[in-house]
Amino acid sequence: MKISYGITVHNESIELERLLNKLITNIDEEDEIVICVDGNDEGVKNIIDDFSIDGMNLVDYKRKLDGDFAAHKNSVIEKSTGDYVFHLSLIHISEPTRPY
Repeated sequence: MKISYGITVHNESIELERLLNKLITNIDEEDEIVICVDGNDEGVKNIIDDFSIDGMNLVDYKRKLDGDFAAHKNSVIEKSTGDYVFHLSLIHISEPTRPY
């Protein structure tokens, strides 16, 4: 069974890097990560390039949000080839907490 992990990104390079670092240790080899990029953040491009080199099954494409978040998310489904698609949100990725 192949799983597609969908991520929509808008200038969130730090959050994207944190999420991808977690995903690469927890997904199966046949699974894929589909990243829909809205924006021109060089940091996001660099993160995607770095993880693509690592041999991950990673698909990325650019799409302008145009105020229609549902269509934006649905475009991830259209680009996915997995049996199941899970949308992951970068908004919930925060700074690691430090014990005091």
